[in-house]
Amino acid sequence: TAPAIHAETAPAEYLGTSTGEPGQAFRVGRFPVLPRLPGEHVVVQVPPQNRDGAATDETWREVAHFGEAGADDPVFTWDDASGEIRFGPQLRLPNGRVRQYGAIPPADARVRVSGYRHGGGRRGNVEAGTLTVLRTSIPFLDSVTNPRAATAGVDTETIENLKVRGPLSLRSGDRAVTAEDFERLAHEAATAVGRARCLPSPDDPSAVRLLVVPKVQGPARSLTLDHLMLPATLVDSLTTHLDARRLLTCRVQIAEPRYQGVMVVAEVRPVLGMRAEAVRDAASEALYEFLDPLRGSTQGTGWPFGQTLSDGDVHALLRGLPGVAGVGRVYFFMVNPRSGEVDGQELQRLTLPEDALLLSVGHQVIVNE
Repeated sequence: TAPAIHAETAPAEYLGTSTGEPGQAFRVGRFPVLPRLPGEHVVVQVPPQNRDGAATDETWREVAHFGEAGADDPVFTWDDASGEIRFGPQLRLPNGRVRQYGAIPPADARVRVSGYRHGGGRRGNVEAGTLTVLRTSIPFLDSVTNPRAATAGVDTETIENLKVRGPLSLRSGDRAVTAEDFERLAHEAATAVGRARCLPSPDDPSAVRLLVVPKVQGPARSLTLDHLMLPATLVDSLTTHLDARRLLTCRVQIAEPRYQGVMVVAEVRPVLGMRAEAVRDAASEALYEFLDPLRGSTQGTGWPFGQTLSDGDVHALLRGLPGVAGVGRVYFFMVNPRSGEVDGQELQRLTLPEDALLLSVGHQVIVNE
């Protein structure tokens, strides 16, 4: 086996010519940019001092910020999300003195990058067994596949999410005090966290339970209980992160939610001219997506913890589908999500405890033409 990452390699790229002024910024052509590897850096080509001289290449060093940079330090910052490369600013201090943070590329110096990698995001979290095509032939290699699903790919944070997270971070800082703090810090601790719900521990008044749903890619129809089990590495990461931020008198118990398997049986009538098979497939897919613990509900944020499922919810969902003229009888069966054993009692309401989520275990859509 060999490790693989979701990335494309960009060759050396010319960014522009320096004006000799402080605080200059350039941007690479492709972004988001992945963390730099050895050999991926910014090169400043300094023009010759006289007509007979030759230009010289200087390799500059990347830093996280300019706070500790002196006026002659050849450093720059590189923003992964925007691809922007920035050189040191010149600032006026409270005492009136002007200070330069980081060196300035000389006027007429040509700025380039030696190369970089770009890509990433959720679309790289492919399911196991999906990477099966060799782009180029390799001697003695007949086939290729990925035995495990790709993980940890995340998209750039949206402005809407930042607006929600910002006030929460300012209120409690980097400490875990309230239930919302534990949930927020869980997402910050690991990109593999899909959802987090903090509840009091029923056994220990000094402890909280953090229920975590891991991120899982792929269609809702393929989701199983095994996909939702927490890897030991994720539990360890969360424990370490939260232990450093919780109150000394509080303990954290990290666990999976309870998953209640459910099978929905629904009768639908198709619009005249619609194929029964197409209507059945669309209705079944809608049920899987609606009840999904990660992306379900009318909000698309996952079926809410402890929320009751009623036949009215399913009626409203199916009536809104293109190709469905009417909805008949709807009922549910509870299913053991591990064994697949079906409880024989028909239900019109399925009530969940506050620490539980629904998990689809087969649905039946009956099309009455």
